[in-house]
Amino acid sequence: MTAPADSKSRPVWRFDYYYDAVGLTDRYDHKAGQGDELCSGIRAFQNGEPCIVLNAADGKTYVASAAADCCIFPVHIGAVRPDWLRGGKRNGTASIREEVVEVWTVAGQYVNFYASSLDERRRPVRYWEQKVPGPQGLKQWDFDLSTFNYSLPNASVFDPATMPGRCLGAAACDWHKPSGIRHSIVV
Repeated sequence: MTAPADSKSRPVWRFDYYYDAVGLTDRYDHKAGQGDELCSGIRAFQNGEPCIVLNAADGKTYVASAAADCCIFPVHIGAVRPDWLRGGKRNGTASIREEVVEVWTVAGQYVNFYASSLDERRRPVRYWEQKVPGPQGLKQWDFDLSTFNYSLPNASVFDPATMPGRCLGAAACDWHKPSGIRHSIVV
């Protein structure tokens, strides 16, 4: 991920992403050095340490640190909807990392762009949003196609009870807007 709009001090980091379109759940396992705005804003967490964000089927967003602290974010962020590209506009093709891709644009909180492979599988290559209005800058996901697959992960990936800190029964996160972030998450 590249997110200088959200994290000036740690704008590039890696994360594993798991998604269940039927259960409408997703999980981000942010690696060391992450600058995610949810993780970075929790007072009890060390900035940049690995962090997990789970948008669970029970309607809660759980956030767990590498130190096994867990809390429930004050507002359910929610998983990406499987039809989020509906109403989007096809912009043609472009070259990303030496691969010709199809590019789409769809309105959201910001202008969102999505690029997929041209083969019949239409694998995701890149997602990015241009944060205008708001902090000028880019938030971009580059997918590692060597690890990408369509199979559903084990159900335990989406179970808050299996996260570090055993998230069931966790208290609300003590969240503050991290310094350097100029847009807001409404809490």
